Amino acid sequence: MRITSSMIIGLMVCMVGWATPLVAQEAEEEVYTWEAFEFTYPSHWDIVIDEDVNEMRQVKLVANADEDVIVLLSLMPEFPDPDDAYWEMPAMASVSFGLGLALNLAGEHGEAAVALHYGSIELAYGPATSARFTVMKPDAEDVYALECFHFYAEEEEMAYFGMVVSKTWKGQTLDDPLYAEYAEEAFGIVRSLIIE
Repeated sequence: MRITSSMIIGLMVCMVGWATPLVAQEAEEEVYTWEAFEFTYPSHWDIVIDEDVNEMRQVKLVANADEDVIVLLSLMPEFPDPDDAYWEMPAMASVSFGLGLALNLAGEHGEAAVALHYGSIELAYGPATSARFTVMKPDAEDVYALECFHFYAEEEEMAYFGMVVSKTWKGQTLDDPLYAEYAEEAFGIVRSLIIE
């Protein structure tokens, strides 16, 4: 890819945009509760899936109709005692949670279109290692980023798994302030999730 002066200017504008706080009205918050789990989310987000599946609760929240930013949560009121392999590298549980969707998005290209790396995500209980997938099919313009995480409450023997999914496009600079706001709101939802 050839870097042009307009791309550099666009990057500078985006960097200034990221450094400058958005002047937006404070969004009203809704509270979601199910069994011992609770989180808050902006009232302009929609819960499009909220159902019991195999003794856990599946919740899908979307920021807009195009589903540019999504939060997926699996709430587990009963979680079996993890084995030794879990304690050696707990982040692998987050990898397992996100891998299926990453491969599904990759389609026929499979793992060749998926990159895995690790990061840190802030949960209500402090920072945790996240599994980050990037899905980039060679024949498609769209690119997906999946930030997968989980928390195991050992004393309560409960857990939750989740991911923030964002969609972007190859070769385009994201300069829509709403997109950045949706991403911040998604991670705010994640930070608010607690087990009471």
